[in-house]
Amino acid sequence: MPTQIIDASLHVAAFPATYTGPGNLIGNAVTGNLDNDVYGFFTSAGNAVQINCGFQALAVDVTDVAGVLLWHWQLGMPATNSIRTATAAMTIDSTGAISVTTDPAGNTNVTLSVTLVGSGKTICYHVSG
Repeated sequence: MPTQIIDASLHVAAFPATYTGPGNLIGNAVTGNLDNDVYGFFTSAGNAVQINCGFQALAVDVTDVAGVLLWHWQLGMPATNSIRTATAAMTIDSTGAISVTTDPAGNTNVTLSVTLVGSGKTICYHVSG
């Protein structure tokens, strides 16, 4: 299945008719108090989801609202690791649920695996830099 892309610089509820960027999934992105801070949410469709941040991500939090699951990644963790919290149990998830890549200019793409996002779920995210 194709990876869906959220363009975190797009802060609207629907794609404008003139939009020509890489995004193909509205992520309801809004910036926090800092330029390098983005919050958003989407309904999953069974595909991996990539969030194009436009800055260096230092921490990523992802919440599956219906499944009551929380994933956390921060700079310095092994490439395929994140912390997964389910109800009262916290474990290390080494399946690549959150994958963070940074280009030479320091712009980060955060990819959420199909296993993490599932299908038909409300997924909330916060990427801070």
